[in-house]
Amino acid sequence: MLTIQEVEIAKARATIASDKRAEALWNGLVERTGRYVTFDGLKAPQDTNEWWHTVWDKLAAAAFVQRVKPSERLGRWVRSRVLEIVDKPIDEFIGPWFRARSNPPEGMLETSHVGLAVSMALILTPTLFDEKESRRILQALRDKCQEPCRRWLDNRFRERNALSNWFMILLDGFGTASILLEDEEAVAWTVKQYGFLTQLYNQDSYGESLQYWNYATIHLSHLHEMLIRYKPQLAGELDLLCYTRCIPWAVHSFLGMKPMTGWGEKPYPRSLNFGDSTVLFRPSGDVLMHIAARAKEQSPREAGLARWLFEQAYPGEELEPNDLGTFGIFPTHSYLTLLLMPGAAAPLDPRSAEEPLLAAFETGTVVMRDNWEKPKTVLGMQAGFIPLRVNSHNHEDQNSFILVHQGERFFADPGHCCYRLASQQASIITQAHNTWSFAPDGAPEQRIVQERVTGNVYRPAPSKCDRLLVKQLDEVAVIRADAAKLYGDPIRRAERTWVTLLPHIVLIIDRIEAEQPIQVCTHFVMNNRDGALEEETRMPACLEFRRGQAGVKLIHHAAEAAAPIQLKPSWGFVHDVYHPLPNQKGQGAEGSANIYTYVTTACKKEHVNVYAILMDDASLLGEWGIEEMGEGELGIHPVGLEIKLSPDDTLALTRNSTGQRYHITKHGLHRS
Repeated sequence: MLTIQEVEIAKARATIASDKRAEALWNGLVERTGRYVTFDGLKAPQDTNEWWHTVWDKLAAAAFVQRVKPSERLGRWVRSRVLEIVDKPIDEFIGPWFRARSNPPEGMLETSHVGLAVSMALILTPTLFDEKESRRILQALRDKCQEPCRRWLDNRFRERNALSNWFMILLDGFGTASILLEDEEAVAWTVKQYGFLTQLYNQDSYGESLQYWNYATIHLSHLHEMLIRYKPQLAGELDLLCYTRCIPWAVHSFLGMKPMTGWGEKPYPRSLNFGDSTVLFRPSGDVLMHIAARAKEQSPREAGLARWLFEQAYPGEELEPNDLGTFGIFPTHSYLTLLLMPGAAAPLDPRSAEEPLLAAFETGTVVMRDNWEKPKTVLGMQAGFIPLRVNSHNHEDQNSFILVHQGERFFADPGHCCYRLASQQASIITQAHNTWSFAPDGAPEQRIVQERVTGNVYRPAPSKCDRLLVKQLDEVAVIRADAAKLYGDPIRRAERTWVTLLPHIVLIIDRIEAEQPIQVCTHFVMNNRDGALEEETRMPACLEFRRGQAGVKLIHHAAEAAAPIQLKPSWGFVHDVYHPLPNQKGQGAEGSANIYTYVTTACKKEHVNVYAILMDDASLLGEWGIEEMGEGELGIHPVGLEIKLSPDDTLALTRNSTGQRYHITKHGLHRS
């Protein structure tokens, strides 16, 4: 039967004894398990989650601690929990009330998680169970995990319809149980389907969201670890580059560590969080260390970046919640981190890896920052994508953006919360993002909004948001995308151009064309999750915002004459972190987002609008502004930047201090 060999455990003990970070991470696992054993059950009174969603975290951590440093009390707790689980009826393995029931039963996410919890307890601590108990555990794994998971997978593969992270999760549960059962046919089938699931990743990113890349990858990488331990020769057959190639995406999306109001004094991770993704995101420690250890020969650059990201996001302190990592809710580290650390690659920081300051990824994200060491400004955009290989958990957010200045999130994405809440549905819609909706002439209540992104390996769909330009020259970067096809008739052009001179300036040029007269409603979603956003309206066309010591000005300029606008405030949601249950910590309150919508009062077929976002210390914000210098010409002070928009849609920039001119065409950025 598969087990973790004693030589691995000995290496982990040595690393814990010699490496301060490893010691801190180990102490975190010990601290967790110390809390678990104070309650003789699967769900302690203080737990906010149902037992299905924490059981793999708890049992795997407890079994690993028991293996490394055995104690009678902890061993008794692990043994009791495993036997308690395997004696539950099969319906308990299917999950909570909202999971579909069938006869015979199909597995669900929870089925896999429960099976993995039991499997890892048996793999890590086999001596806790006598022969009779081991047979009882294996029979339960066959009847209540392996067979239901196979049934779900067979039915979904037969349908050839939707594809999502569920396939990785259920294949992990099925495959790990099959390894323990020494079911060779099932293991061979697992290897075959593993190969298919690697196709669900795009070349450099994943089509659901950053958080769901991590959730899918927790399971595919864990399955990889189990398979190569069972049959080491499989290491050459199992592709791990599919998710390894996504590491730069996670690195560019990472914003650093900083305390967050309501979560205590410890620094928490921050990441760009488009779609269903938490702003408190960091990749799982087990995923990062798996890539750092297993990919260092095939992909040394990404392996080094993964280790660097681990060092940044896992300084050693325990962050709560720490029992939701395996369910992908709030990633943390577990036993694989410490097992793999001795053989992992050395850290490689992004600058040494020659990661560019401007990077674009296939599934939509484009990121621009002013530097890597201590960036003052990071701009993340959803700016065009190529056909996705998997889709789910997307929002109506194309040509939207997130903007962070001096560590403060100003322009925000809502994130996500419990999927059964109306607030989650309100967080998905077009109007909840920094993009546009449109109103037909005479029917302002009939909003034209984006359709959801579709397409996967089974059902390919063309991209409906075209990425037209991503380029940087010197300190100037230009990103342009057209999302007209996502809106459908009568919209013919929905093009947004971001021109950045970071850390202080972001220009947004919107060009909208339609077959019939429309109003343009441009939404700006500001982060007020903690009530710390200060806002001052100088006039409808000029808004000032402050958070902490940082300040931002948002200035609207209509590029065509006689185009008055109205400013319409509303309110929405900014969520910290997803929770499977409603009314939990991390769920944003209504009004945690201040939404400012600029509405063109004139209904026309063509609109051109320009927005300047100017950023600096809050005390210096008054020095920044724009002035009209002639038809289609603007100046930005105090930097002496001149912008000229031409009727042919070209744009000219001039830096007065250097005399350098830049010429921006539909598909190019050039010095002139």
